[in-house]
Amino acid sequence: MYKLSDGVLIVNLGDEAAVFNSETGKYFSLNDTGLRMVELIQENHNKEQIIQTMTNEYTIDAKDVLVDFNYLLDALLKNELLSLN
Repeated sequence: MYKLSDGVLIVNLGDEAAVFNSETGKYFSLNDTGLRMVELIQENHNKEQIIQTMTNEYTIDAKDVLVDFNYLLDALLKNELLSLN
C-alpha cells in the first residue's frame, strides 16, 4: 500500500493540480487522471483497485493505466511525495 508522505498537500491550480511537500518544497504537477489516481491512493485503494476504477471511470485501457500509474508512483516516490505503508 502507498500513502502520501507527511507534510504533503494537494494544491488545486485550476486546470491541473500539484502534489506539494511542505517540508521539502518538492512538488509534482498532475493532470485530471493523475489527480484521480492520487485521490484513490489517499482512499487506501491498492494498485489493482486503482487500475480497475480508472478503467471504469475513463475510457482507458488497463495496460495504459498501469503504465501511467507506474510512472506516477515512480515520480511521487522520487520527489518524496509518497511512501510505502
